[in-house]
Amino acid sequence: MGDMNADCSYLSSSNQKQLEIFQNGTGFTSVIPDTFDTTSTAGTDCAYDRAIILGQGIVVSGAATYRFDDQLRLDVETTLAISDHYPIEFNLY
Repeated sequence: MGDMNADCSYLSSSNQKQLEIFQNGTGFTSVIPDTFDTTSTAGTDCAYDRAIILGQGIVVSGAATYRFDDQLRLDVETTLAISDHYPIEFNLY
């Protein structure tokens, strides 16, 4: 789990498909899908931060990015002073 830079210019979708942790049928599940934007930088829409689980015995729900800037009504400068990434959150059962 963490900042894997696993999207956009750091990891193209064609290169991502070559990694076992992103392939179907390998037992790995990316809790944070490609459609999530985990960056707080304006104009960037990338799922850099990921949580990967292995196996079928874990049920995941509620995956999200915590948009602290919206919740706390922060301006861009303050947001970026805190982090250029949003925290990720999810429930495991």
